Amino acid sequence: MKDAELDGIIPAVNKVCDGGFRHAAFQIKLILRHASLRQKLRQPARHRFVKTHLNPPLVAIYLQRLQIKLVHVAVLFAAIGVKYKEGGSSMKIVTFCGHRDSIITPDIESWLNKSIEYFIQNGAKTFYLGGYGAFDVKVVSVIHKMKAFYPWIESVLVIPYLDFKPDCLQTALYDSFVYPPLETVPRRVAILRRNQWMAEQCDVLIAYIQRETGGAYQTLQWAKKKNKFILQYPQIVW
Repeated sequence: MKDAELDGIIPAVNKVCDGGFRHAAFQIKLILRHASLRQKLRQPARHRFVKTHLNPPLVAIYLQRLQIKLVHVAVLFAAIGVKYKEGGSSMKIVTFCGHRDSIITPDIESWLNKSIEYFIQNGAKTFYLGGYGAFDVKVVSVIHKMKAFYPWIESVLVIPYLDFKPDCLQTALYDSFVYPPLETVPRRVAILRRNQWMAEQCDVLIAYIQRETGGAYQTLQWAKKKNKFILQYPQIVW
């Protein structure tokens, strides 16, 4: 491996580990208080690793802390079932299911905020919503507020038929809409087929299900059959 490649890889490992894993990153920051080691860390990465061999206790501490951070990364990825493919994270599309008459408490709203932000930080860009009921209203509101910090994300209204009217007060919060290939589907089952399409297209399903009936529950079951990653209240991943 060339020196330039090594200089790039070592800082990259530190950067990836530090981002989003603050409790682990805090431990490595404690080492930086050590004056001797701090001086070494100002040097190019390849020199830093070579020269710290001259001081075994320091390199042992450094590697131990780095190992701790890498363990945190591995444990978290394993816990949420994150899969990576060539070109980046596979968690690009997130969809939601919840009952139209859901009562959104402060705890549920906080859970939604943390869950959505977590997936954004791990690659999610597109959020599919059905645009109907209390749960969808709260979700699109949360995503709209998130755009102030993550302007590249997009909330997409998935319509079951062309004259579908979502909750009127929330229409302006959607960035775009999409009409799945449902032209030949009878109107009476169009919403169910739309929900199925959303479950099939997503990488992640965020669910707040209180009973085993209704369209939201069926959407959850479809996502399970397709082996989608499902986060169901009150589960957490952060």
